[in-house]
Amino acid sequence: MEEEKLRELEQKLQNCENMLKLMMDDKMFYKHNFEVNFIFKHFSQLTDINLKDKYLKLVNNLDEDSIITVQRIIRRAKTILALNKTNIDFFTLEEKTQLFKNLDDFTGHIIQIAEDVWAYKKYLLPVPHFECNVFVHDCLINEFNDLSSLKDRSIIDVGGYIGDSALVLRKYSEAPIYVFEPDERNYALMQKTIELNNLSNIVTEKYVLGDCRKEVALATKGSMSAVNEDGAEKIQQITLDEYVKANNVNAGLIKVDIEGYEIPFLLGAKETITTQKPKLLISIYHNFEQFFDVKPLLESWGLNYKFKIVKPVDGAVLLETVLIGEPVE
Repeated sequence: MEEEKLRELEQKLQNCENMLKLMMDDKMFYKHNFEVNFIFKHFSQLTDINLKDKYLKLVNNLDEDSIITVQRIIRRAKTILALNKTNIDFFTLEEKTQLFKNLDDFTGHIIQIAEDVWAYKKYLLPVPHFECNVFVHDCLINEFNDLSSLKDRSIIDVGGYIGDSALVLRKYSEAPIYVFEPDERNYALMQKTIELNNLSNIVTEKYVLGDCRKEVALATKGSMSAVNEDGAEKIQQITLDEYVKANNVNAGLIKVDIEGYEIPFLLGAKETITTQKPKLLISIYHNFEQFFDVKPLLESWGLNYKFKIVKPVDGAVLLETVLIGEPVE
């Protein structure tokens, strides 16, 4: 009995020691230079003292965890704007523990297995671009209360990049998955991802989805390609509503990550969303207006949805923040 108590005490001491290491280890401090520049470029409005109306509209009807997430993002982003530096001890012990786990269980398991093939577990990509949000958190799809309704309904992946998110999301539905990626290079890499993983039932489309049919300019920047009037590549833009009608798509989930073009997309998807009531995974981190305005826009449509805001633990304080919407039955 005494030996058992001694082992328990030793384990508790070891746990305490591990916690202290996590708290003191500066490798777990905030060191995201790209995001610092991103926040100064796209979120400088946070220094405006009068955020009351936008804040109240954003947190209205959110659950407590989502409100805490919103407050944490704003507080940390404002600190970055004030200090203009990295190497900040932002993260909680729980977050640091998850960051260590990511390093051990995710980053450390990505290997090259051929000249143009990289692997993480059973997933293969033609470039070494595995994102934690996609492969560890399954694009946050498990934040929904009920996934059973997805089995026979299509997933629409807007901003499919190289097919990485479709590779993960396809296990949740037996219906066709529609992936939209306008960037020429990314689209070609997506075809390689489909081939490497022997994927079937994936429909790929090289369109921009927006609020009307027109030709737009695309600035090609790898995973951050975006509609931009100074872009060199000319691409056809259509609306999701017209595509859904033309192809008789039954949308069960819409996932959107299109570098700040989410509001024009939503305006062109209003009929699909209001009539088919799909689950929504919408990135809201690309700029100040998007962060505060996407949720109020959707609420103005009278959808009867429950919304929450989630920021996965990945070493950033704002990037990859997602608005999750689920119809209330």
